Amino acid sequence: MNIAMIIQSLTISGGTARQVVMLGREFVRRGHAVTVYTFAYDKELCFPDFFKDLPVVALNAEYLPILSSFFRIRFLGTFVHQYMENRRCRMLALRIRSDTEILNPHEQISMRVAYYYKKLVKNIPSVAMMSDMTLAGWSLFDDPALRPPKRTFLKRLLNWLRDDYEIRKFIAAQDTIAVLNYRTAHIAGAFLGHRMEVTRSGVDANNFPYHERVSPLGKKINILCHGIFYIHRRFEDVIRAVHILRKEGYDVSLSIIGDHEHKDTARKYYADLQKLVRDLSLSSFVTFRGVVSEKELLDAYYSADVFVFASHMQTWGIAVFEAMATGLPVVLSDTAGAHEVLTDGENVLLFPALNHEVLAAKLYRLMQEPKLYEKLSNAGSDFVRTTITWQRYANDFERFFADALDPG
Repeated sequence: MNIAMIIQSLTISGGTARQVVMLGREFVRRGHAVTVYTFAYDKELCFPDFFKDLPVVALNAEYLPILSSFFRIRFLGTFVHQYMENRRCRMLALRIRSDTEILNPHEQISMRVAYYYKKLVKNIPSVAMMSDMTLAGWSLFDDPALRPPKRTFLKRLLNWLRDDYEIRKFIAAQDTIAVLNYRTAHIAGAFLGHRMEVTRSGVDANNFPYHERVSPLGKKINILCHGIFYIHRRFEDVIRAVHILRKEGYDVSLSIIGDHEHKDTARKYYADLQKLVRDLSLSSFVTFRGVVSEKELLDAYYSADVFVFASHMQTWGIAVFEAMATGLPVVLSDTAGAHEVLTDGENVLLFPALNHEVLAAKLYRLMQEPKLYEKLSNAGSDFVRTTITWQRYANDFERFFADALDPG
């Protein structure tokens, strides 16, 4: 089968890019012909060791600086930007091979590319992967805790018009839409008027070998967080939990790995976290490591005592399962999509999202209960190796493809 995988950008080593490259590699292993199409590609920054096995076609058509400035004009700039985005989507659609048999767009902007291919080239099935729903008027991150922007009545009206256009034209053109958790399937399905399939992305456990752990019984613990800097990561909750434990006399340190330079909002969030660390007098105990290599990431998993994933409304969380594969016990927020497949006290410890005090109590419990620590280490790794695999993820998509090709 000739498959066109479409993704907005391949310029950082993020979760969506990892899903695309690992799914694509699994398709190739099974004998499918795969080409990845994108607007922008940086082969040095986006999983250089993995994408060398996959052909990538990149548009790499940047906007002129003067046009980018024009986009900032209130209201009018938004519509001009949408027109230019659609133009780029048409251009990329025309780059897709004419012998393609199925389209596999990842995220919403890629669904536009699939629409234009179906309209301008040939009408073939499109099976989309929607990790996050980020429409103009509503997204999973419009939770008050994440401080969404306030919108005037006129702004809300314009957003509704944009979303109605997006849903009726581009999203409706998808034969199947897959999401990563049942919460998204329920909310997005009702909002978009489209049936959703639930699948779970995987982990290549061979890249994250199990490492036997010894409980950090006592008062010293090294905590690790990993994720590209977005406000929903809630790294601040982990920092505040560290502050609580240190006030109680525990020698706790925190290392945070992730890109905080890729956009203005990430830089702002990073600056806010740095200020919080200074205000809590934790500068000697909290380290921001930025982007690291795959080897450095693996070493970080091995040297840590606990992995904390505090993200609020996160749709999945690949890093959770990478950490678990290495035998690193995980403390996880109960609004992260990953929690749907895990069991509290069996292979993970769950805490209520946004509650740093309960998070601190969960970390304290791990320090006091070595049998629980060892249970989470062993059971978590076993669960990932038997359940959270790219093979199962690819199985799901092959089933979605078959259903779309033969809907009768």
